[in-house]
Amino acid sequence: NVSLASLTTATISNFQAGTLGSTLATMTRMVSALGTLSYSITPANAIQDQNMVVSGAQIRDAVILGLGSSVPSGAGFTGFCGTIGTVTVRLVNPTAATLGVATLTVRAVTMGISP
Repeated sequence: NVSLASLTTATISNFQAGTLGSTLATMTRMVSALGTLSYSITPANAIQDQNMVVSGAQIRDAVILGLGSSVPSGAGFTGFCGTIGTVTVRLVNPTAATLGVATLTVRAVTMGISP
């Protein structure tokens, strides 16, 4: 039984998650960070990128985003690591309307997976 108050960090190394085709997939690293991102007005059918620091993130990591409750209606979000230590969080506006200014707290989790 683990007290949540005492749980601060965890390291996962070489976790075997399943198979990719006939090859066993191994999670080699998992890191995360919490950040507050501010997006300006986003026109219809447009995207907007904001970056956040995620120490230990590597190019081509798998990225999972945890979004707060202030997500604009109709907006979509995706994340990717194109620069070491940085996750780009992309706001996608596929609607026919302009999205207003949005500030939200984001949890970005990156995972290194081999092969």
